[in-house]
Amino acid sequence: RTTRWVLQNIDGELSLETIIGENLQGLATLRDSFSEVVAGEERALFSARVSEIREVGADESFSERLMTLRFLDQMLDILEIGRETGADTLNTARAYYRISEEFDLPWLHRNSFAVASQDHWEQRAARVLSEDLARAHRRIVVAVLTQAGSDEPWKATRALLRSKGRNVRRFKNLLEQVKAEEIPGFAAVSVVAREVSTLARSIVAK
Repeated sequence: RTTRWVLQNIDGELSLETIIGENLQGLATLRDSFSEVVAGEERALFSARVSEIREVGADESFSERLMTLRFLDQMLDILEIGRETGADTLNTARAYYRISEEFDLPWLHRNSFAVASQDHWEQRAARVLSEDLARAHRRIVVAVLTQAGSDEPWKATRALLRSKGRNVRRFKNLLEQVKAEEIPGFAAVSVVAREVSTLARSIVAK
């Protein structure tokens, strides 16, 4: 996932080692406080993996810092957004994971690939869909942080979602319908994912 993030977001001449080196301070901040900012499905995954490591005798601090590496691509994305908006690193992370939770983005990313067939073009379409979701996620977080001002990120997130209430309700209704299907098809997941992109564009155009 980190390699995919680098290919999508960074100048191809830069190595992963260079990118991480340039983000060391921000990564240290996020790794130290990750359990305080991660939310939703990502939090559940993080907690489960930390528990697994602790079961073999590792202490809590070591386990948490080790498992943050599983989320390196997300942390790099958070730091990029923070630089773009000038927002505090941890506030950026809180907004990032709040939006991720609100729109069930981990589920959409995962199922974009899970429901795609082995057909070359459908696999390619799944990658494009996942990239579109990532861009939409980023646009919404940037909008939240830009509008936040002195407010807490969660307040700005709530206000932004209220301002687009009809769009948000439409998205959530579609998501519920797709999740209710025993085996959702790629077309169904695509429709829901496209709603996130549409919402992101409407927020930016506001």
